[in-house]
Amino acid sequence: MRTLAALVLLAIGCSDPAGELRVDVRTDYVAGIEFAEAVVRFDGVETRRAFGSEDHTRQEHRLAEVDARPGSFPLEVRLVAGDGRTLAARDVSVRVQGTSTGVTVVITRSCRDVVCGETESCLGGRCVTPECVRGDEPSCPEPECRASGDCTSAFADCVRPTCEAGVCLYAGSCAEGSFCDPVEGCQPLPGADAGPGDAGTDAGTDGGRCGVSGTLCDIDCTDDAAWPWADEEQELLEALNAGRAAGGECMGMAYADLPPFVMNPVLREVTRCQALHMGREERTTAMGPDGRSMSMVAEERGVAVLGAHVGGTGGTSARIAEQLLTGPSCPDPTSDAPTVGIGRVVQDGDPYWALLWEEP
Repeated sequence: MRTLAALVLLAIGCSDPAGELRVDVRTDYVAGIEFAEAVVRFDGVETRRAFGSEDHTRQEHRLAEVDARPGSFPLEVRLVAGDGRTLAARDVSVRVQGTSTGVTVVITRSCRDVVCGETESCLGGRCVTPECVRGDEPSCPEPECRASGDCTSAFADCVRPTCEAGVCLYAGSCAEGSFCDPVEGCQPLPGADAGPGDAGTDAGTDGGRCGVSGTLCDIDCTDDAAWPWADEEQELLEALNAGRAAGGECMGMAYADLPPFVMNPVLREVTRCQALHMGREERTTAMGPDGRSMSMVAEERGVAVLGAHVGGTGGTSARIAEQLLTGPSCPDPTSDAPTVGIGRVVQDGDPYWALLWEEP
C-alpha cells in the first residue's frame, strides 16, 4: 500500500540495448474540454502535449515517444485542466526492454475521489497492486466488469459505459458541435477563443510554482513557528485518534480502544514538506521535488516508516480519517505505530495532506 503508483509490464522488442518508449494514455476524461494538456515525465525528461476541443471524441492519445535505455524507470502521466490544475495523475514504474516498447497508462474518472497508499494506484475506482495495470493481469482483483452492461452509472444519458480489460470507462458522444459532459449531458463545444489547448504549458516545477493564488512561495515547511496549518493537522490527528478509540473493522478484523497517536517532529516536518510540494504543484504525488519518497527522507533522518499516504481530496478531517480507517489503507492507521507525522496545506479551499506512520 503506499502511493498512487503501478508497475507497467511492457512488450519486449528486439535485443538491441538502445530503443524508444511510446507513451499513450487511455482515459474517459474529455480531451480538450476537461483536460487541456497531458504531461509525461520519464527518465528526467518532461514532455507536454496540448489538446483542443477537436480531440474530444477520442479516448486514447499518443503522448510521447522518447529515447529509452534498458532498465526500470519512474513514469508519471498527468492530465492538466485549462486553469493549470492537475485533474488526474498516475505514477508508474516502467521496465524498458528491447528497441521498441509501448505502454498505455489508463486513467479513469471513477478514481477522482479515491485515496490510495504510497505504492498503490487507482484503477477503475479501486486501489490495486503495482502489477495490476490494465485490470486483467493475474495480480488484479476480480474484474470490475465482464461486459459493458455491468458498468452502471448515474452519469448523463449521453454517456455510453464500456468494459475494457475488466475496467469500466464512462465516455459518450453527442451531435456534431457538442460534447458529452458526464454530468450535464450534451453541451456546445467552446469557441475557438477559449484556447483550452494552450493552457498550463508554463506550469514549471516545484521551484517555479506557488499554488493557485501564488501564496505558497514564501512558506517554509521547516519553520514550525510560522507554519500556517498546524490547527488543521491537529484536527486530523484528533479525528484519527477518535476513530482508533471508537473501534471498527479493518480488512475483516475488528479493532477497538487503540491508544492515541503522538506527533513525531521529524515525521511532521517530512509530511509538511510533501504537502507543501503538492500544493505548489497542485497535484497529489508521493514523490518530492527531488524525486525521493517521504519514506526515504524519513528513514535517512533516522525514523523507520511503517506506512505513508498522500491525498488531495477528502474534504474534512473527519472524512479523511474515515477513509483511512475503513479503506484499503486501514492497516497503517489501525496499527500499533507509536508516532505519526501529519502535514496539511489548504489554499483556496483545496486541501493537500500527507501522513507517515513510524514502524513499531
